[in-house]
Amino acid sequence: MKIKSEFYTKEIALLVRGIQIQLHEYEKTAAQIKKQAQISSCFMFWRKNAIWSEALMKSNFILTRVLELREIRDKLMQSEGIDEDMQPITFEKIIYDQNLWKISA
Repeated sequence: MKIKSEFYTKEIALLVRGIQIQLHEYEKTAAQIKKQAQISSCFMFWRKNAIWSEALMKSNFILTRVLELREIRDKLMQSEGIDEDMQPITFEKIIYDQNLWKISA
């Protein structure tokens, strides 16, 4: 199902920025999971395989969410609108033309 809606450029820029922040949080969480698994497997070497299996499952879940968010971000960046001259333009071009890339970076 598709929904056609109209957003202003600042609203889309804020959405993209929110996605970037969430991606950064996922990256930090994945690093924390790896660090915990490394420490735990050193102290509980007899459970090493179970610890790394659990870390792998958690990391796989995070990777799935990261891929979904990246897909949404890419769709937002490639979405098209109309500029002042009534010509089609992508949001990515609008960001760089209006110097809004600082918001979404």
